[in-house]
Amino acid sequence: GELETLSHFSLEELERIKHRFDLNAGEDKVLDLDTFLQLFAQMFEGKGYDPSDVDRCARMIFTVLDLNRDGALSLKEFVAGLSTVAKGSAMERSRFWFRCFDADSDGLVDRQELFEMIYSSVAIRNALLETGVVNKATTKDYKIETDLAALAHAAVEQCFRAASARAGKPAVKVDVQALLDSKVFR
Repeated sequence: GELETLSHFSLEELERIKHRFDLNAGEDKVLDLDTFLQLFAQMFEGKGYDPSDVDRCARMIFTVLDLNRDGALSLKEFVAGLSTVAKGSAMERSRFWFRCFDADSDGLVDRQELFEMIYSSVAIRNALLETGVVNKATTKDYKIETDLAALAHAAVEQCFRAASARAGKPAVKVDVQALLDSKVFR
């Protein structure tokens, strides 16, 4: 159906996602912000993540997923976003995360925004795999087993070194499109 066309999910995965969505959606068949925050927090419960970081990240994601800005997520909005985060191409995922973490929407990210984006995107992908929301059968669905903070710091340094080299001076912020065009996020 429409959700299969809209997403990268198999029919079996869509059925699991729809079932979980329906269990948590209100009578109006949407997820409000509070419900989304609770579901998001459950994915990270007991995994050593700072609850305030998880909450902040969930709020940013909700804002990006809520395409019609009605303060709630329809099944279609939820599936489209989850599909991008879990199964999208590297470019699709990168664009999504930049929309979440480019706080002032100026097309530039500073070191902290880029660190949080990389760290959170890997942590969320790992959580989706661990909770079974995403089927682990495909080759690109793998859990990254490493120190996420070290991985994120190394990627940030690589991005800022490349941006500084292009600009001929130390970069304070990096251009989102330049990062997307670079090999760092492919």
